[in-house]
Amino acid sequence: MRRRLRKKRRIGEFRQDVFRVTIRTVAMSREEEDAFLDYWLEACVEEHGLGFGGGCREGRWDGYIQRSGRTTTDDDRRTIEEWLKNEPRVAAYAIGTPVDGWYGDFDDSEPVLLEKSVMR
Repeated sequence: MRRRLRKKRRIGEFRQDVFRVTIRTVAMSREEEDAFLDYWLEACVEEHGLGFGGGCREGRWDGYIQRSGRTTTDDDRRTIEEWLKNEPRVAAYAIGTPVDGWYGDFDDSEPVLLEKSVMR
């Protein structure tokens, strides 16, 4: 397949990997959850040139980390993990393996939550 078509279809060297992130926070009010989300997006995600798409339900954030127009790296995963590990409002978190952001099998990317109290 020609390079132009691979780029248009985002395959081969133009594949864009993303990874799943699941976060369970400590008990918070709705206002505190909103403040945490703003802080998480500004201090961790956007600070490193990344994007997060997902949502929250009952204190559990679930979504995908992506890098605009490029694939995410192992350094991106380590950066997110280190931030979550050190954030006191995060009770548990999980970071999934990279999947193809356009054609991946997202059902198989369910990560297992790591309880922070167990990791210390």
